[in-house]
Amino acid sequence: MLDSLPPNTDFYSTTPRPYPGAKLAPAADPAGRLLPFPRGIRFAGGRIELESRRDLPERTIASVERLASGPATSPLRLAWTSPDDELEQQLNRAHAPVPDSIEGYALAPLGNGLVLAARTTTGLVRGAATLGQLASPCEGGRVTVPLVYLMDFPATRIRFLGGWALWRAHGLREAIDIASAFKANRVLYNAWGWTPADHLSVEDAWLVEYARERGIELVFELRRMSFGREHRIAELSNRRVIVDAYLEAAGAGFRSFGLLFDDAPWETADDECALAVDVYEALEARLGGWKGSTELFVCPQFYWYPGQMDAAWKGRAGPEETARQRAYLETYGRLLPPAVQIYVANFWGDHPTGYEEALRAELTELVDRKPIFFDNQIINDYRHGALFPFALHSRPGSFGSNYAGYYLNCGRPLAAYAASAATALAFAWNPEAYRPEEAMGAALRWLHSPSEARATHAVEGLNRLRALANEWAG
Repeated sequence: MLDSLPPNTDFYSTTPRPYPGAKLAPAADPAGRLLPFPRGIRFAGGRIELESRRDLPERTIASVERLASGPATSPLRLAWTSPDDELEQQLNRAHAPVPDSIEGYALAPLGNGLVLAARTTTGLVRGAATLGQLASPCEGGRVTVPLVYLMDFPATRIRFLGGWALWRAHGLREAIDIASAFKANRVLYNAWGWTPADHLSVEDAWLVEYARERGIELVFELRRMSFGREHRIAELSNRRVIVDAYLEAAGAGFRSFGLLFDDAPWETADDECALAVDVYEALEARLGGWKGSTELFVCPQFYWYPGQMDAAWKGRAGPEETARQRAYLETYGRLLPPAVQIYVANFWGDHPTGYEEALRAELTELVDRKPIFFDNQIINDYRHGALFPFALHSRPGSFGSNYAGYYLNCGRPLAAYAASAATALAFAWNPEAYRPEEAMGAALRWLHSPSEARATHAVEGLNRLRALANEWAG
């Protein structure tokens, strides 16, 4: 039973660590502004001066393509490279190689200025986000950027800003801007309350393109619970209603989709997988892609290790229910196409030491794929009415090699959670270099820039709140 667990543990018997505060790096330290922290960086000394911030590329595909294809009249040059071209050879000699990654990029001082290079436009967009953080205003509306040798690419392929409260267009543009600034590549289009009476609009299609211009896919995600218990998915006609909603989303430009079965314990694993396969195959046919090109995320009823929680959320499952949960997850592994992603949402408070073997045996092997970690640490239902706007913490540096992706369950108002979201997305990009307090300081500086005084006050206030939360919440 839940009340038999130690009082300072979460639903999965994991003891949360104290909430971290924030630290501001010295204002003169440009590395203290970088979030996420890049994989490799060294400063050459000196800065380049640009006419104005307008000379920096925006974090959009259109702006970086324009600057990369135009004449090299600025001290800041953007370029696509390939492994055998001369520019890439120059970058290799400068020890700033261009990563062989869709989102990788390199920065280096070459000639009379600074070069941002990548293999893809998306890589240039990610590099543009870093340039924006490095830039500092100076007199006359000009900006300066330090001369830097930098090589960067993500450790985690899927980096997802989600959240309960991102309902359709409500605050979604702001969420896309935050995701773009901190190098996420997925944002939730929350259709968890979707019913057969709902439909998409021109505004929704515009948001899809707005996100894609920033290297982000909106994920159209439905929840089984929203259709009601009587809408049993064993019936083909009921499954067709749900499939039609996804086809409407594909018609509006969506290419990434989700389907949640959590908190709806009245279906079987076979029926859930049958619906997921119907959705997946219909989208494959509609989008006209090659086999496996459709992206679909699925959350099972039991999104934890077998036995870690019972279906009634009252504590650990007994032996019989544990065996049923194991068989349920094995069905997912057997019936879902390999390209379909599966969420796991345990360890809300803390990843335990040596989690890797348990993850492999208790989930990865059962579902026959690495899962997407659905992180409920920052906002979740057992403290949903409270604000805990602290940095993500107690997550492992080995994350990128053990999970297929990262999903942050964020919340609103984004004015409260934007900095927390930034720290989580920074972790997902580079878990090995992640430091919670430094990440929160960089996030608050970004939110309150260019005012150092406001950033300092925000850090002081957050640290006071952290002290209260650790005393009150344990």
